[in-house]
Amino acid sequence: MKMVKRELRKGIGRKISRIIGQETVWKIREFLGEEPSGLVYKTVREFGREKLWEAYMKNLEEVLETVSNLMLKLQGHVVLTADHGESLGLNGNYGHGARLSNPELREVPWFEVSIVDDS
Repeated sequence: MKMVKRELRKGIGRKISRIIGQETVWKIREFLGEEPSGLVYKTVREFGREKLWEAYMKNLEEVLETVSNLMLKLQGHVVLTADHGESLGLNGNYGHGARLSNPELREVPWFEVSIVDDS
């Protein structure tokens, strides 16, 4: 029975989060003395939204640099894509599961390039 209650609570929590946003849910949980969990919450709480965004952008730059180096070794048609976007504070939500109605989460990044060896 405890497991059923816990799963029900988690399911209701996710639905509420979709309606009012994760940040609001975090504030309510803090007010009630129940510390929210999760890496994104802890990062935002400790360092702020701006630092989360900076870290995300730094990671993206590192990935793009690595991909650029890889593309120098490839030939032919190359497609660079991902499985989803991230909601970094948009409408009070974080991650990629909160509001799938957001185009930022549904639209898949897509980049194509044809590489020809000129040597």
